[in-house]
Amino acid sequence: MRITTKPDREPIPGYRLVEPLGSGGFGEVWKCEAPGGLHKAIKFVPASSGLLDGTCRSREELRAIERIKDLRHPFLLSMERVEVVDGDLVIVMELADKSLDDLLQESLTTGHRAVPQHDQPSL
Repeated sequence: MRITTKPDREPIPGYRLVEPLGSGGFGEVWKCEAPGGLHKAIKFVPASSGLLDGTCRSREELRAIERIKDLRHPFLLSMERVEVVDGDLVIVMELADKSLDDLLQESLTTGHRAVPQHDQPSL
């Protein structure tokens, strides 16, 4: 990854990194403060080769984003900005209140065997 991910850095002007939220096979996610003081999630997907050619992880992520960017659903986080910075894919999205693992752990401590299904909104 060519972008330096450290607290207080601005990988995109106006988007100040606050703290790391997690990482995995496709990159890492940070909490950031966006313009206006709003908190967002920002995902960094490193390009192992040219983003627009080959089969690097960022290219796979970019193809997936192209397929789902126009989907709207109450259970999906909205993507607000997708761009290439220093050759790496950067995605700014809505910040979730908690992770699915957090929900599972809360459910297990209250005696459930899984995350309870709540009433789903009508579409």
